[in-house]
Amino acid sequence: MKMHKTLEITLLVLLGCMLAVLFWACVPGRKTVPVVTVSILPQKWLVEELMGQNRVRVQVMVPAGSGPESYDPTPRDLMSLSRSDVYFSVGDLGFERAWIPRFREQNGTLPVVEMGEYISKMSDDDGNEADPHLWTTPLNMKSMASVTAAALVRFFPEDKDSITARLSALDEKLDAMHRNFSRLAVMAPSKTFVIYHPALSYLARDYGMTQLSVEQDHKEPSVSQLQALVEATKKSDAKVLLIQQELDVRLVESFAQETQLRVVRINVLSPDWETEMKRIMLELTR
Repeated sequence: MKMHKTLEITLLVLLGCMLAVLFWACVPGRKTVPVVTVSILPQKWLVEELMGQNRVRVQVMVPAGSGPESYDPTPRDLMSLSRSDVYFSVGDLGFERAWIPRFREQNGTLPVVEMGEYISKMSDDDGNEADPHLWTTPLNMKSMASVTAAALVRFFPEDKDSITARLSALDEKLDAMHRNFSRLAVMAPSKTFVIYHPALSYLARDYGMTQLSVEQDHKEPSVSQLQALVEATKKSDAKVLLIQQELDVRLVESFAQETQLRVVRINVLSPDWETEMKRIMLELTR
């Protein structure tokens, strides 16, 4: 009888400990894994490649279907940011120019790391950054991975060995992508492509291609600008017109028909960066 009593007490104590652990883990604001915040979904892919999906929780400020040029975070976004260990920006997205200074003001101790810090930026004739889509090429992503890994090791030193190993594997993957992209570009029947929103300037630069943009200064083209683009396209050997998946294809139907271009939807903000970039390069070099 005494043995049963002791066993019951022991079980109650164990149950109490388990409940205490569960309660502590569920306390509002209590983090069980590191929390990292990024601006866009391709950055989430990168952080998870370096940390592993189960080791870190990655919050994305600009949700799927929204544009990083003008997105305004919600109150929930801002509340989530307060629980983050570090914020990774791309560098010069419109959203970041508007909101990173406010994030610093509201979260004075939040570290902000610029993934694209060491990328050689492309500029327009006025010296302004022409294309903030830094992540759209394996070479740029390799630079971003190096910056990100160094920061992750600094903030989460207990994961240094794992991060270092994952960075090495990711570098090999990105080098292989670069070699494959270079081979595809050399063999491509056309080195020119048309795109509605000029998001692939770095991809074109890295692989000796020419990007013609429908948009002019982030606006729909005027009649004269569109006619000039039609003429330039016909003189080139362009075969494809790329349009972001959230845009209405009717915007380019008549243009595509007149220039006999194949229309392909793309998503440079895809959460599966690797698969989408490979698909885009295949479409450009068909």
